[in-house]
Amino acid sequence: MFRLTLMLLLALAPGAALAQRVYWEPNAGSLAYNQVSQLQLVFENCQPDGDPPIPSVGGLEMQYTGSGSTFSMENLHVTRRVMLNYAVRPTRRPEVRVPAFDVATDKGTQHVAAATFAIGNATVGQTAIPLETAAGARLAPAGGAFWAGEVFPVTYTLDIAQRFRPRPPGPVVWKPAPLAVEDWAQPEQFESSSGGEPRVGLIYKTRGYIPAPGPCKIPAAAQEVVLVVNTSGSLFSYPFSSPEMVQHTVTSNEPALTIKPLPDGAPADFGGAVGQFTFTSKVVPLSVAVGEPITWTLELAGTGNWPDLHGLPAREVSKDFKVLQPQAKRTPAEGKLFDGTLNEDAVLIPTKPGTYTLGPVSYSYFDPRRGTYQTVKTGQVTVTITPPGAAEPGTQSLFTPESKTPAVKPKAPGSAAYTPQLPASPAAPAAIPRDPLPGAGKAAVPLSSLALALWLLTSVLWVAPVWLVFAALRSRQTDPLRLRREARARLGQTLAFLRGAATATARVQALHAWQRDTAALLGITHATPTGATIANLAQKPETRSQKPGPSTPNPELKTLDSGPWSVLWTEADRALYGSNNILPDDWLVRAEAALESIRVPAWESSSLFNLRNLLPWLVLENGNRKAEAGKLFTFIILLVLLAGVCGPLSAAESGAQDAKPETPGYFSGPLPAYNAGNFAAAEQGWRGAVARQPTDWVARHNLALALAQQGHWPEAAAQWTSAFLLNPRDESVRWHLALGYERAGYTPPGLGEFAQASGPHLVARLASPAGWQWLLVAAGVVLAAGLLLLLLRAYRGLANGWTRPAALTAVGVAFLLLLGAVTSLHFYGDTADARAAIVWHQVLLRSIPTEADTQQKTSSLPAGSLAVVNKTFLGWARLSFPNGQTGWVRQDDIVWLYR
Repeated sequence: MFRLTLMLLLALAPGAALAQRVYWEPNAGSLAYNQVSQLQLVFENCQPDGDPPIPSVGGLEMQYTGSGSTFSMENLHVTRRVMLNYAVRPTRRPEVRVPAFDVATDKGTQHVAAATFAIGNATVGQTAIPLETAAGARLAPAGGAFWAGEVFPVTYTLDIAQRFRPRPPGPVVWKPAPLAVEDWAQPEQFESSSGGEPRVGLIYKTRGYIPAPGPCKIPAAAQEVVLVVNTSGSLFSYPFSSPEMVQHTVTSNEPALTIKPLPDGAPADFGGAVGQFTFTSKVVPLSVAVGEPITWTLELAGTGNWPDLHGLPAREVSKDFKVLQPQAKRTPAEGKLFDGTLNEDAVLIPTKPGTYTLGPVSYSYFDPRRGTYQTVKTGQVTVTITPPGAAEPGTQSLFTPESKTPAVKPKAPGSAAYTPQLPASPAAPAAIPRDPLPGAGKAAVPLSSLALALWLLTSVLWVAPVWLVFAALRSRQTDPLRLRREARARLGQTLAFLRGAATATARVQALHAWQRDTAALLGITHATPTGATIANLAQKPETRSQKPGPSTPNPELKTLDSGPWSVLWTEADRALYGSNNILPDDWLVRAEAALESIRVPAWESSSLFNLRNLLPWLVLENGNRKAEAGKLFTFIILLVLLAGVCGPLSAAESGAQDAKPETPGYFSGPLPAYNAGNFAAAEQGWRGAVARQPTDWVARHNLALALAQQGHWPEAAAQWTSAFLLNPRDESVRWHLALGYERAGYTPPGLGEFAQASGPHLVARLASPAGWQWLLVAAGVVLAAGLLLLLLRAYRGLANGWTRPAALTAVGVAFLLLLGAVTSLHFYGDTADARAAIVWHQVLLRSIPTEADTQQKTSSLPAGSLAVVNKTFLGWARLSFPNGQTGWVRQDDIVWLYR
């Protein structure tokens, strides 16, 4: 058996040493023009280390669609392959080449050879039928000449032979630049016939214009279509053969247009408008008093190149008017880019009475239908300005027509009854982003559920070993054989001292000590024992129920040979109280032998589990208390309380402190770019800081400011959410959180109450989710410390008045911390998970991590959705929601809250 096993191992060994390589599959051949094909990047006996750096190839569009793996064995050689799948579509003939490149793997850097493909005509499925005969697309106009800026109709037509039973097509993919166009209108269905074959299709309509003159080629439009063919190869054998659905991309023509420049001789006030327009003027009111406003409105309306129009012509007004800067307002027609109106209101404040003329104002444009410039003018309008307080014509009556009651005349300034009419106070300015914060601020990340559970158990159960130590100390203290063990140890030391005693006084003291310890060892309670007392020890009756104690004979004395001890005691008495004070020469030898014959059992560790030792408050005993030991344990309790409260707080809030400037931030880092108005550069700098330290709440806050300044409010709100969860105590972060949600148009579940905190949420935002988790651990430590005080009171008998109140206070504080932490973590919800992320814009939630499979089920995921990321894969993230739903999105579509 051993030889067979060795042979198998030797045979399999070469398999582990197979060479690694990375290559394209296929690495040559042909691809269908403008059709989607599949390529695989194969990693043989290795795995990719990160995303492969696929080179950009002109004329070949590539998109990652997923991955797979295989395992094979041939001649006892094991080969493992990891395949990365790519959907490719060639857009150029006659050949495309994917250049060679290097890719990082878990086995080191590997070289990928170049792959070259010939581009041929597309066919329908596996048939020989050209795709052009089955489906076609065309853009119109296919040619012609138009004026620069002229709006003309554009149509896109898709037609498919009816025998292929087409399915609903995909969206039209088109990059029309330099043609500026409106969105496609709803497509119109049609039926036609070509060469006697019925066809069906769709017509898409829009409008567009090209601003610059010269020859222009419009890019082609593309659309995915699904056709049904028969696997038998005959298109007319259905339904006697099984159908197969094939997907193809249909590409339109590329219209070649000539854009004519506008003719010479343009009017001086021509501003580039091309189309058909109307121009009107309106003045309200026509008669006012000095100081009262007049509104002069100009309106331009019509069809034309509105994206290139930026304002109306200037107006001439008398110097007797104060003019408030006019604000132009453009209003496009619903769903139209090239139809609309442009209004401009000028407010005139007259300073002198008189009659004034406003207008005319002219506006020039080019009419492509007529091929000439057109100028439209508004009429002249006369306004009358009366002195201050003068009545308008027709209002001289002192009675109003409705009530016939005297009208109230305004009092002139300076009169006694004059009441000034004060204008309304200005409104507060609209909210805009505040200044960025300097420095950096690292914060704590929430614990996982397992780690939190272990910390909680540790915070409470640490008192258990201390309890056992107390029980063991009490067991040793109350052990009935303790005094005999101590006496026997001292007897050995006394005999050793006697052997070297040089003076009679030293020998006398040693003999007295020997007799005291001998009486303690033998359990003699007689005040003045004699040799006869010791000789009678073995004859004393004992019962099994008698418990040994300090004053009871040792149970081993039943078999004790008391003769030697009696003789030794008598000889010691003679030496102490006789005339010559001399011990026999062999006395020490006999005393050592007698001591060696007695063994006292050691302390039994299991005795600490006796109720009298484990639960001392159930068995009350009198005894001496050691004050020094009580002081020591009191000091230990104070240290535990200090560590239990201050330790977790400092650990949790080490980063949620006020930002500490690490550098003179105003003059280094992204701050100078932000202060200079280069918000894109500031964004890149703070993105790098967040990538290096994801828990830097200051960097996240400042990154959100840079995004908001560029109008990227949805992502800014997500970054402010992360900054708030890392440090909810910062006032600037809280203020911007509410602003971000307002401008982004979403509020993540459960976080709106924090942005406008009231009631218990005011308490919850005093600490971050990680901070409340550590406070929960601190509650366990404080609770255990309170229990330890009660144990100390029971074991050491500290009857001081402070121990019981201190213990109850510790327990009360622990329950308050427990209540606050559990409630606050409930408010934070899923954001207390270190894997939490927020979807910052609306995306599709996909069943599998690929965008190429159009058959998979998807669901719209709104901006502001909160989820837990439980898996990542090659730029994708798998989200898990509270209702149990899961799905995949791109990692670029989410903002990690703590990573």
